[in-house]
Amino acid sequence: MEEKEDDTEESSSEEEDKLPRRESLRPKRKRTRDVIREEDPEPEPEDEETRKARERERRRRLRSGAEEEEGIDVEELERLKAELDEKRQIIATVKCKPWKMEKKIEVLKEAKKFVSENEGALGKGKGKQWFAFKMMMAKKWAKFLRDFENFKAACVPWENKIKAIESQFGSSVASYFLFLRWMYGVNMVLFILTFSLIMLPEYLWGLPYGSLPRKTVPRAEEASAANFGVLYDFSGLAQYSVLFYGYYDNKRTIGWLNFRLPLSYFLVGIMCIGYSFVVVLKAMTKNIGDDGGGDENTFNFSWKVFCSWDYLIGNPETADNKFNSITMNFKEAIIEERAAQVEENVHLIRFLRFLANFFVFLTLGASGYLIFWAVKRSQEFAQQDPDTLGWWEKNEMNMVMSLLGMFCPTLFDLFAELEDYHPLIALKWLLGRIFALLLGNLYVFILALMDEINNKIEEEKLVKANITLWEANMIKAYNASLSENTTGPPFFVHPADVPRGPCWETMVGQPSYTEFDISGNVLALIFNQGMIWMGSFFAPSLPGINILRLHTSMYFQCWAVMCCNVPEARVFKASRSNNFYLSMLLLILFLSTMPVLYMIVSLPPSFDCGPFRLTIYYLNATAKGQKAANLDLKKKMKMQALENKMRNKKMTAARAG
Repeated sequence: MEEKEDDTEESSSEEEDKLPRRESLRPKRKRTRDVIREEDPEPEPEDEETRKARERERRRRLRSGAEEEEGIDVEELERLKAELDEKRQIIATVKCKPWKMEKKIEVLKEAKKFVSENEGALGKGKGKQWFAFKMMMAKKWAKFLRDFENFKAACVPWENKIKAIESQFGSSVASYFLFLRWMYGVNMVLFILTFSLIMLPEYLWGLPYGSLPRKTVPRAEEASAANFGVLYDFSGLAQYSVLFYGYYDNKRTIGWLNFRLPLSYFLVGIMCIGYSFVVVLKAMTKNIGDDGGGDENTFNFSWKVFCSWDYLIGNPETADNKFNSITMNFKEAIIEERAAQVEENVHLIRFLRFLANFFVFLTLGASGYLIFWAVKRSQEFAQQDPDTLGWWEKNEMNMVMSLLGMFCPTLFDLFAELEDYHPLIALKWLLGRIFALLLGNLYVFILALMDEINNKIEEEKLVKANITLWEANMIKAYNASLSENTTGPPFFVHPADVPRGPCWETMVGQPSYTEFDISGNVLALIFNQGMIWMGSFFAPSLPGINILRLHTSMYFQCWAVMCCNVPEARVFKASRSNNFYLSMLLLILFLSTMPVLYMIVSLPPSFDCGPFRLTIYYLNATAKGQKAANLDLKKKMKMQALENKMRNKKMTAARAG
């Protein structure tokens, strides 16, 4: 064995003597990454025997860890590190190269293979193992982050459905569903606030159903209180539940936690309005931040060439339609450039546009009058016996709103033919006019509702006086029966038999927002949300009801779009910086909260329902009492001052006499 080891050592030493010097194998000048200079000498080609001998020598030195060869190993590792950096850069930038896809895939595979085989060779001994461990952990961490991002994307509601619609119809159609999902999230936050801080404390710690007149269905309505038609209109049992304002008690604190329900009710209402403003403004500022900020009036054709394509399209038919749409846009732009140089009859165009706007204002005024007239008639019908009313009289308000929403946009489209605008500009004008129509109808409805509220307040005054007489008569009758029978039961009246006021807050909170519904329309989403904001203070359950509606609408409309629609002939790409929807939503939010603030500040609360019953009356009475006490105190001080003066005069006169 010893002889064999000596032979191997001698052979290895002989091979070491045969090896050429390593300095001759390395180039004398440092080469760049991509370019080889002409003056650099080319390396001499190695034969197979020399290469194998050099490899054996390198392995022997790495095993032995000889100190005299340490500098050479460092240089080799530096060269290997430079090659690894080069391959990593190729992996990072290969998709930006102007190569064919086959070449990109081939180069990428070679670079990844080289990195995976050689990145663990950096370092020596324990350092080499530590480096390999760090590289392995870095890969696992990158994979974990990638999987976590995929998990977060999978947790986003309806993400796959919206991506499928985006691939089939483009980003313009998908923007509606993104807006619907955003509205769903806003309503979810509002519902969590109202449910956790208003509805749940009242249900857990408040007085139960049947303990008060306002928490009990009247005797005359008990027979039909649980019918589906009554519950669908949010009457009957639904009206006397935690869904509406009138159910809540006005005690200062409730439960073992001494929870201040009236204060919480008021603060949550203000908090919901403030949160809505903040989230809408934040979304608008985010969209503005995504805008490039460049001038859109310059380089129009260049923008159309490089920025018109929608890269989210994955359907061949939609791609063909998008290509045709881009071609049509170029033709329209060329025609516009030529038409701008041709003199037109400007006076005729101005006259036609003035005529179209005149017809639009007439239509808006007529629609507002029809709604006001329908609301007045519905108030008259509400005072009559429902059995004497026909089907049209019961549904007149809904039919008028539906007919206006059906025919007015068609009329606006006809009026737009007179104006001769560009199709995109005409579309914006059409949306603006429909928005003005619905906004005017909303405020006419609110004004008519204010008249009805005033009628309810007058009715409350009469009911309050009648309740006083009813209580006096009941006590008188009880005393008379008590004189005849001294062992009679104590005085008790069932809450269902107690007369009560109309509670105008519950009437405002009952969800009538479905009257403004125009299915499949972004404006319907916006105006329905406006009605939710206006009624949620008087009905804390409205955000929850709207969540159910939006949830159902998302699934139904996604199914309808994928199964019953074809891609549009002209596919538009949605812009991230477009705040048109959010601007309308912000305006509706402002206009919807103004009536609520007016009702809270100006109108007196109902005397027998809600957490704020008689609160303002108590504050007014306290203020008047304090004013009267101040006046009495001033009078007493004046009288005391006069008495002191008279006493001083008498004393001075007595001294002088």
